[in-house]
Amino acid sequence: MSGRTCIIPLGANGQYQAIVDEEDYAFLTQWRWSYKISQWKYGQKVYARRHQRINGVRKTILMHVQILEERMGKERPSDIHTVHHINKDSLMNRRRNLEWATPSTQSKEQKKRITKAEKAAFDGCLTNNQNTVPYHHDHPPPSQQQFHDHRQ
Repeated sequence: MSGRTCIIPLGANGQYQAIVDEEDYAFLTQWRWSYKISQWKYGQKVYARRHQRINGVRKTILMHVQILEERMGKERPSDIHTVHHINKDSLMNRRRNLEWATPSTQSKEQKKRITKAEKAAFDGCLTNNQNTVPYHHDHPPPSQQQFHDHRQ
């Protein structure tokens, strides 16, 4: 293993880039890769993927799974195991950044991201539609009935 990395562009216009080890680059560039955006409570993750027809059925193949299974020879330990990106970067598909993990292990490892609502509450503001109403912690935020839609 040389320790060098290579970049694989994802999507028709190379909107995203996956980073892989040099030893996996030639193998992975046999195919054209696209990307999948996965939304979740605290934001989104982008994953490298491709599609392949197997027995007439279109199957999605994720780059990080292919590296673990085919390049590293690490079979999925059970049906509940998924790939864990150790550094939390879903496009960093270097071997040293990938491992199998259970959902409970991954949720413990997850770095919580703050939502807009949490940020607004932290900043001392309540956001409702397009209105932002500042409030102080000694005074409760206004109720929903106090907001009036001026567009009517």
